[in-house]
Amino acid sequence: MNFGKKINQAAFDNFDPDNFETEEVVSDMYDPDFATGQGGSAATATKQARPGRKMQLNISITNATASTITTELFSALDSCTTRLKPEYATGAYTMVPALSLEGLAALIAAPTGGGVVGFNQSGNLVVRGGAGNPVLTVGCGEYPYNSLFESTKVLPFFVSYIRYTVSTDAQIDNNITHFARTFAGGVTENTISPRAYFKPNQFQNKTIDILAPFTIDGEKGLKINVLAGESLRLAFFIERWTRNTI
Repeated sequence: MNFGKKINQAAFDNFDPDNFETEEVVSDMYDPDFATGQGGSAATATKQARPGRKMQLNISITNATASTITTELFSALDSCTTRLKPEYATGAYTMVPALSLEGLAALIAAPTGGGVVGFNQSGNLVVRGGAGNPVLTVGCGEYPYNSLFESTKVLPFFVSYIRYTVSTDAQIDNNITHFARTFAGGVTENTISPRAYFKPNQFQNKTIDILAPFTIDGEKGLKINVLAGESLRLAFFIERWTRNTI
């Protein structure tokens, strides 16, 4: 059995893939200036990776704090950067959105802390505690994370699998949750257990290929409890994605 077939057959008890294959990217065919010469053009187009190859994005999370912090990735339309999610708060890391009225007031009072979560000038997501406290940072190696985050509101992508690299063995025991929250109020969660994909005889004991496909868009994201002092990387191998066209 080849690797591609293994990916397609990968599953686990409570995981419910998004059936991305059956979803269509709805195109806006309005073309006021007849720019295409064809009376209309697709606003977005779906791209497919070449057989045997995948587009790759590397998301890194560095938790320099002394606390385990629940870290949210994506879910751009209902993000912890725009709405307070008390369930993520830990001690001084109160997760107040930095650009909210409360967040701005907290930053004015404590410019290097404030307990806020928001993006810095490099496009990285930063979770802050009290003034001078260490921070948790989320970044992307290929593209500013803030830009990637914003793009998912209109340009979804389908992840075939994750190459998950951690710095401590204990981090492997923390599940990754793929979740969706729609504007109609629907909420779904599917739990991915990295430990379930760990092979006892594998050469690299802190790198795991998690063969669990999922979709990221404006309503979908991931949650991970990141241990204190942990640095981890999620390499997303992307099979299908959308992009703007003219």
